[in-house]
Amino acid sequence: MRSRRGSMSMQVSLRAPLGFFICASAPWIRTMAAMDLVLAAVGWVGAALLLGGYALVTSSRLPGDGVTYQIANLAGSLGLMVNSAYNAAWPSAGLNLIWAGIGAVALVKLARRAREQESPIDILPLVNEGDSHGRP
Repeated sequence: MRSRRGSMSMQVSLRAPLGFFICASAPWIRTMAAMDLVLAAVGWVGAALLLGGYALVTSSRLPGDGVTYQIANLAGSLGLMVNSAYNAAWPSAGLNLIWAGIGAVALVKLARRAREQESPIDILPLVNEGDSHGRP
C-alpha cells in the first residue's frame, strides 16, 4: 500500500506456491496462474505415468515390450517434456523428447510386428488341378 499526497493506491500481490504473482490490478496474470496450474498437472500426470509403468514392469504385472507400457512411456514423457519446456528446464525437456522418440519407435515396431503376425485369409482355388474348366 502506497500513499501519494492524500490519495491511496493499493495493489495486492500474493506469492503463490507455483512461483507466480496474483495481482488484483492485472487480470491476465490470473490466466497465467491457471496455465501454470494446468501445466503443473500435465507434468505430474506424466510423472505418474512413467513411474507407474516402470513399477508395473518391474513387478512383472505388465510386459516391458507391450503396447500399454509403451503408450504410458510415450504419454508420460510428452507430459514431462511440455512441463519442462514451459518451465525452461531444457535438459529435462530434451531428455523427455528423446524418451518420447524411443517410445514412438517402439510403438511403430510393435504395430509392424502385429501386422506381420496377422495371417491373411488365403482364398483357395476351387479347382486344384488344371485350368478353370477342370481340364488337366
